[in-house]
Amino acid sequence: MSDQDAPPAKRPRVSSEDSDLPLYPQTPTRTPPFSLDEIASSPLSSPPPSSPLSPPSSVDRTLLVKLKLPVAQPIKEGEPQPLTFSVPARPIAKAKPASRRKAAPKTTQPKKPRAKKVQVKKEEVVNAQEGKPEPFGSPEIWADKRQQFCEALRWHRSLQKGAYTHDNIAYGLLIDKEVTIRDRFDDQIIITTVGGGRTQDESGKSKRTKNQDKSTTAVAFQRSQAKKIPIGVVAGQGNSISPSKLPYYYNVLGWFQVTDVWCEFVEGFSTWKIRLEKIDLCKTSWWAAKTAEIRPAPNFTEPKARSLSCGSCGVETKEMFNCGWTCLNRPCQNFFQFPDDVDQDKLDYNPAFLNERTSWTGEWPGSLSEPLPTKEYLGSKFASGTESEFFKGIVCPKCGICVRRRDWDQWTCENEKCDFVHELKPKAVPIADILAIDPTEKHSDPLKYLFSDVVGYSGPKTKGLYTAYRFTLPGDHDALPGYVTFYKSCKLINSQPDGPNDQFRDMQIYNFGMMRKPSRGGESAYGVLTRHWAANWGAPYKFSVAHDSKEFRHAPEVLIKALKRMTWAGKEALGDLPADAQVPFVPFNELLSVGYFETGKMDYHDDGEKTLGPTVSSISLGSSATMVFRPKVGSHIMGPGKPNPKGEKKDVLSFVLEHGDIMVMHGSGIHKHYEHKVTPHGKIRFALTSRHILIDKIPANEVDYANRATQLPAGSDRYNYDGDVNARTIYESPTAKEEIRGLFNRALTRVQLGETTMAEVDELYERLKQEMEQKTNAPAS
Repeated sequence: MSDQDAPPAKRPRVSSEDSDLPLYPQTPTRTPPFSLDEIASSPLSSPPPSSPLSPPSSVDRTLLVKLKLPVAQPIKEGEPQPLTFSVPARPIAKAKPASRRKAAPKTTQPKKPRAKKVQVKKEEVVNAQEGKPEPFGSPEIWADKRQQFCEALRWHRSLQKGAYTHDNIAYGLLIDKEVTIRDRFDDQIIITTVGGGRTQDESGKSKRTKNQDKSTTAVAFQRSQAKKIPIGVVAGQGNSISPSKLPYYYNVLGWFQVTDVWCEFVEGFSTWKIRLEKIDLCKTSWWAAKTAEIRPAPNFTEPKARSLSCGSCGVETKEMFNCGWTCLNRPCQNFFQFPDDVDQDKLDYNPAFLNERTSWTGEWPGSLSEPLPTKEYLGSKFASGTESEFFKGIVCPKCGICVRRRDWDQWTCENEKCDFVHELKPKAVPIADILAIDPTEKHSDPLKYLFSDVVGYSGPKTKGLYTAYRFTLPGDHDALPGYVTFYKSCKLINSQPDGPNDQFRDMQIYNFGMMRKPSRGGESAYGVLTRHWAANWGAPYKFSVAHDSKEFRHAPEVLIKALKRMTWAGKEALGDLPADAQVPFVPFNELLSVGYFETGKMDYHDDGEKTLGPTVSSISLGSSATMVFRPKVGSHIMGPGKPNPKGEKKDVLSFVLEHGDIMVMHGSGIHKHYEHKVTPHGKIRFALTSRHILIDKIPANEVDYANRATQLPAGSDRYNYDGDVNARTIYESPTAKEEIRGLFNRALTRVQLGETTMAEVDELYERLKQEMEQKTNAPAS
């Protein structure tokens, strides 16, 4: 039976709350995550209808009983089993625990300095496919980079762990280079280790170093088994036991079901393992060896591994190993015990356990990927196209590769042999709509954001129509301090011609060529793109994330207008510094335009490139964002409270940048001793940041281009800025429909926030109607 013949059912929706990787909205047939109480009380004795691919199983497997009970208890049919517990203190005979160094006797000698941490090598790409037979077919979905499938597939969004779980339920699994003893990978079943307990040595290899008596990952897979949640599986070329040569670095295998979850000893440590079985057993797996015999139709009645109850703890477990039955209840004193003549290093699984097949009785999982988002979908959801669901990747319909959204207004296939492009430019949103739904709490006093008394403060002062606040960040030892000046905008400033409102509109209309660039890992399989889009103008700026720079003479006018505004702020900030800190202002010759969708962000970083001047200015357009500063790990400056285990210190300064606000940082010490991050809060935000690049310090082959790129277009002086000292109130003439719509949207937002009631909204509506009628009926003068 082909996939087209399978009944069309949708995959249960995975919530996006667990990760910053967004999802498309779905209409789930069954909505996880489930609560633990719901799982514990679910009537598993009445399973869902069986899959049409196979008849219902004649044997209903019983999950493990609760392990905390001190005596044998009757097993309730279908009762889910928690897998976390306390282990008895007595030793377990015949097992091979890791050797442990005896504790040294207490002495009065001074403590020795702590040993330096092992320098772990960076993760390297591994290909273990040499010499394997060719596969029967090819994957429908694949990826060159891990982030590609994490952004494109709803069921595996973890960039670090092999298993993707949410609310104690497993949804996806990656099997790559971590292969342990007794792991299995054939065309129908997978047996693999889950959970932690491993650390990397100096060579970068992962070794098991501690017992995993408790495993939240094992719990998650057990709950997936109980709730009939299918598991999407990806196999990497680093997996040395794949049955055939995997064609791409990451290959989607398909949907699997969890059949068994148990604990055993691996390399002398207690370790959790799972057995997965392909759901569609009637279709030959594409990853089966081309030379392998075609499997017969699945038999769901035999063979079956027998199950026995432990005489000590009363827990029933399968006969999984070829040397006989053993108790697999971890707290039991008979756990993993075998006759003396059994070499545990040569243990293998029982053929009946390996060859038994289980009928899938859950709902058909449906497609492994989501349909492409369209303009019609955008309209049906009343969306602008910058919501979190439009940040996610897609699966290319032409070649099957998982594609990240690298471009602001489209998805471009990342397979160099494919020319597929899917364009979906975000809609332009009026600034009034953005401000009406901005979730941040408005604070007129930035002093509320001071977290540490090490930060100095001066202000507020009036600069043009702005209110200016200056913060002083102390230097390390005798180093010079750094200064952060915050210019608070207002509605009058924002509404001026060519002001922030107009700039926000233009940033949405024009194509600036903004792209997501690698933030780490480059173009390797482990490469990760930024969570924002950016384009650079003027002199080349290549610190942290490299961007190709475009000449100012080709820049849209909105960027020149913003540059002039930031130039004014930079001059004003430096002119207000203490006398011993004042230096001449050096004009900016570079501008970085950055765009954020909903859930976008820019993590901790500094602007400390050696080619960078000491002054940085930035203007915020659209949704608000929180900007925070903290001392670097190697700095002697301490923030409030103790650093975390990684040595990272707490924030010392934070403030909200709202639409039209300008921020100026000055001082090389601020980049040397502090780092900052920006977290936007709404659906769309732009940040335009200017710096002065020291052209005499950039590579010689870039100097000529930099000198050309920094030349402003003719006539740009007409955009020179003075702080809006002569600003005038702008009277707009919206239509009645626009007025009512704007008021209605704002009123509903206030109701949702609990700031007003529907009764007050109704009263406002009646007053508005009366005023409109009076204007309409008023005699002409």
